[in-house]
Amino acid sequence: MKNKPKGKQEKVGNTIKARNSDPNKKFLDHVQLQAKKMAELLGKESGRNYIKDTLKDYPHLIKTEIEIFDKGILK
Repeated sequence: MKNKPKGKQEKVGNTIKARNSDPNKKFLDHVQLQAKKMAELLGKESGRNYIKDTLKDYPHLIKTEIEIFDKGILK
């Protein structure tokens, strides 16, 4: 059996989903905006859960993004 290629890739059906880098700032800003809107409508915990679900492929970013979310909600 061959080793996994060096680039982080997952075979999804007939396509390969590459995860070579972290999401860009525009995407993270969008996640924050959506989480804030969910918090307004459904409560703070829903916003946090949205961040966790959206960034599940990037677990090292979740803690920081939730801290940013919490600071933004306090304003």
